[in-house]
Amino acid sequence: MTRRTTDTTIRRHGRRGLLVGGLALAGVAVAAAPAFAHASFPGYAANGFLPNTAGGTGAAGSTPPYTAGATVTAYVRAAGEQSGDFNGNPDTTVEVRAVVPAGWTDPTCGQALLQVKDGSTNNTNQPGAAVAGWSCEVITTQGHQVVRWWGPQVQAPGTQADGAQFFSFSVTTPKPTVQTSYDGTNGTEGFIVDQFYASGAVSHWIPSEGYTGSAPPGAVTEVAAGLVRTVAAFDPSTTTTVSPTTTAPATVAAETVTVSPSFTG
Repeated sequence: MTRRTTDTTIRRHGRRGLLVGGLALAGVAVAAAPAFAHASFPGYAANGFLPNTAGGTGAAGSTPPYTAGATVTAYVRAAGEQSGDFNGNPDTTVEVRAVVPAGWTDPTCGQALLQVKDGSTNNTNQPGAAVAGWSCEVITTQGHQVVRWWGPQVQAPGTQADGAQFFSFSVTTPKPTVQTSYDGTNGTEGFIVDQFYASGAVSHWIPSEGYTGSAPPGAVTEVAAGLVRTVAAFDPSTTTTVSPTTTAPATVAAETVTVSPSFTG
């Protein structure tokens, strides 16, 4: 069962972020993250633009824009990027938060998924099976809805490949009067993804330098242009299109989640 909570704060697992200096930008430290792949909503031409077959600008080689006012399923890729261990086990992702932009409504939890890259996916990164032990909830913080997934650190002899790398959710798109890219410019907001590791390291992925959001303490902030989503102009003469592709909601653990005042979304 999906759990929806309204609060102004989010649980921090009692972990502290790794303090990293960087370029001051709108009050947020922006630094070069030790990253190999930024958080994104990927769509690979070599595999039919799966897993995200819409949301692009419509330009040649890109996916088409989302339909305005449609309920769509999106897949965030937040690959594990820590090369070391923590407490004798791989320093894998243990929490991901997707901050939903203003104008996008009714987010619904999906699952945390493995990554598959082999001949069956034309050697592109695609979501695989659900990862055991992961849960999801949707909360409201500082006027923004946040989809939050959390789960256990991978235990040795497991590796980063055994951890969650794709995170799915459904959301209803805005109804702009003209085709609009939600990237934090021209009065828009964009999706922001915060990625937490077992060691306490945090990556704060933003869609552009025009929209930095509020980074968790100690987070490394970096632009991830692949988070930008584009929506076509709303045509009131057409009916709302609802995507037939949905992801079964993740099973949410029954325990109570404690919240902390350290996060301001």
